Amino acid sequence: LMEGVSLKSYFDAALRGDDASGQLEGALTTEQVRALAAKESAIYGSGGDVASHLPALRDDLERERYLRLMPGYVQRLVTRAAPLLGLRIDGDVSDGFRLHAARSGAMDAIAPEIETYPPAARQSLTVRRPALGEDVIWLHPGEPVFDAVAGEIQHRFAGEALRGGVFVDPHAREACLFHLATVPVERRIGTTADTLDHRLVGLRQYGDGTIEECPVEYLMLLRGMRGARPGAYPSGRECVRLTQVAYAWLTETYGAELVASRRASVLADMPERLELVKRGFNRQEAELIRARTRLRDALREGRKQVQPQLDGIKARHAALSRIREARLAAIQAEPDAIALGKVRFLAHALIVPSTDPEDSRRFDAQVEAVAVRVSTAHEESHGGRVRDVSTAMRARAAGLHDWPGFDLMSDRPDEPPRCIEVKGRADTGEVFMTDNEWAKAANLRERFWLYVVMDCATPTPRLLRVRDPFTRLLGRAKGGLTLKVGDIVAMAELDLMR
Repeated sequence: LMEGVSLKSYFDAALRGDDASGQLEGALTTEQVRALAAKESAIYGSGGDVASHLPALRDDLERERYLRLMPGYVQRLVTRAAPLLGLRIDGDVSDGFRLHAARSGAMDAIAPEIETYPPAARQSLTVRRPALGEDVIWLHPGEPVFDAVAGEIQHRFAGEALRGGVFVDPHAREACLFHLATVPVERRIGTTADTLDHRLVGLRQYGDGTIEECPVEYLMLLRGMRGARPGAYPSGRECVRLTQVAYAWLTETYGAELVASRRASVLADMPERLELVKRGFNRQEAELIRARTRLRDALREGRKQVQPQLDGIKARHAALSRIREARLAAIQAEPDAIALGKVRFLAHALIVPSTDPEDSRRFDAQVEAVAVRVSTAHEESHGGRVRDVSTAMRARAAGLHDWPGFDLMSDRPDEPPRCIEVKGRADTGEVFMTDNEWAKAANLRERFWLYVVMDCATPTPRLLRVRDPFTRLLGRAKGGLTLKVGDIVAMAELDLMR
């Protein structure tokens, strides 16, 4: 509608109280109006491009939110952080609780954040998303109280993390180092720097100098080891030199690639941005020329009072070229202004192999715990009320017999409860079903679901969901059965957790 109309003159007329609508009369024909309406409907209407993508986008956002704010991880951090910060937890962390100072000054960093909430909400903290209107403080990343707890842990124990620890990996072939670092990319203009990208990076480094990226969640799956002698391992003896090599790799290889990628992105957009700026300045110049012509005509007609306005227009016109060139030059200089920021190590660890079968069982239990958290998050994101029935005690509490043959029971609105058997893998691998699980799948059929979570040791676990696995996967076998990954993928409803 405004195409070909000077916005400045339109607004000037409106501010003076003049009728500006005349500038728009006849701007669009009836056919053009209909064409615009059809175009808007095709994009934004009920059957348009945007509407067709909204359900998938909503599902992605829901999964994203529940993964990033997964209650199990928040609960784990709060439970472990509280005694380290001198705090006492009153109540059930999985339900509703309060934090109190177990020693003087322990609440100093957290109390001010709690005080920002209404009095009713201060009485209960929760790690799970509350119901609408519920007066509680929901702890999650980005929420002030949670960030205060996490910040205090980082502040007090940053030195310990940099001094390093020893962890046992039952699947490690040899001892290696693990490094956790932040790698920022900045735009530097003069003395100021704006962060464009900020990566949290995990590295695994072997004694021969080999470096590979490693999920930052890696240590969460391992057991800490006390009383270890780092000097007994080549990587431990060479830790200072190897750390220097790792820093060089982060800056010269990983960081350089980040900078190059960001510069390439800016360069790809530059022609369009330059063209937009040029067109904008051309419009301003055209408006100034029209204004100068109008004022000169008025001056010739003897209206000398317009001289100051004409002088002002001339000054603006003279400055416009300099401003345009400066703006275009600033855009063209942006790629060179992108640089690597200060790379910082946050933590170091020595990873040692183990021959103790218990370590392998403990590792598998950690992987299974991640799989349960991912599965629980998926169900909760779809309105399910999830109960863990994986142990005899929990099964009895849910009204089931001691070993029901599945791990989770999810009560979803308007559908029968889902009986979910959860299997987790650190990366990918075959899945084994026990006799009890096989029998329960045979009995429950449509109500029984197999949830397999692959890549539990990475930031992107994959949830594969198979309904009625007995009919679709198990029916041809008797007793326990090993399921191949390809068969599961072929039959599964796939969720890629980002």
